Order: sequence, then structure tokens, then C-alpha cells
Amino acid sequence: MPNPNPDNSPSNSSNTKSSPRIEVLVYEPELQEDVLFNSHVEKDLNVFKQKSNIIIANRIDPALEDVKTKLFTRDLFGAD
Repeated sequence: MPNPNPDNSPSNSSNTKSSPRIEVLVYEPELQEDVLFNSHVEKDLNVFKQKSNIIIANRIDPALEDVKTKLFTRDLFGAD
């Protein structure tokens, strides 16, 4: 039986709906490039915090205290 999808993409009607676009913003003040893995690099922490809906961080930092409601981290005790 011939394959109805010659490009081997899944034939699911939900594929026709557009997926929500998630923009990733990277905070890295030392990086020289403005783009990292197709994501904008923000070098100003205050701008980063203002633009971000959620922040994923490796560790808790006092500079993120004012946005702790947006902060997700595995560093539960502030000890890394």
C-alpha cells in the first residue's frame, strides 16, 4: 500500500493548527554575540527581567530576588 505521506510527516489533523510561539531570551552579559542558538542575547539584567515571563536559572542569585515569582531553579536552598 502506498504511503499517503511521502514526506513521512505524521498525518494528524492537529498538525494543521499553529503552535504557540515561545521566544527564548538569554541573559549573558559577557557574550559578544547578539544571538545564541536562534535566541536573542540580552546583556542588561534589568531589561532581561522586564521582558521575561519566566526565568530559568541554574542557581538562585540575590540579583533575582525582585523577580522570584518568575524564577524556576533546582537550587532550592541557595547552595547550588
